[in-house]
Amino acid sequence: MRLTPILTLCALLGLLLFSLPSCAVYNAAVDERGLSTQAQDDWIEANIKKLLYQDEEAKLSDISVHSYEGRVYLVGEYDYPRQVDRAVKLAKSVAHVVSVQSVFWEKKEHEACGTFDDLSLRTKIRSELIQRSDLTSPNVDVAVVQCNVVLLGLLGSRTEISRAVDAAKGVDGSASVKSLLALPGAALKGN
Repeated sequence: MRLTPILTLCALLGLLLFSLPSCAVYNAAVDERGLSTQAQDDWIEANIKKLLYQDEEAKLSDISVHSYEGRVYLVGEYDYPRQVDRAVKLAKSVAHVVSVQSVFWEKKEHEACGTFDDLSLRTKIRSELIQRSDLTSPNVDVAVVQCNVVLLGLLGSRTEISRAVDAAKGVDGSASVKSLLALPGAALKGN
């Protein structure tokens, strides 16, 4: 029996969805962005990471790159202020980037975040967000640098944004909590 191209495509998509971890399918389904926007943001992030990795001047290994509807956020540490400028310039050079915002701290030795280090604090905050039934937690990315927490992502309402910030502030060990959470479509509206 010969399958038509449409049936073949449907079968391949079904196999692909079946082979993906269920959490990846769930995360894609609850994301405030459409699948094509998610894919474009993933592409933007990958290309910026590649440029940062290859660039001799930037040499920023302690950086996370986040893209939501083409709005790019660079979060991390730097040795020299010019590294931040270079990282922002590289990010702006990538196609489909609408804006670039950076949140950096000068690299230094720092104390643990209370009884946690940065990774443990990030894990504790993620756990707190996941436990909240009034919040779409997969849509919130958490970056922690020198015990400073940065929340990123798109949520469906200002109430959800407020709940995410309150949840992060409720976790002991953070020096500060900065919200870069936004509503979907804000990039298109100019917000």
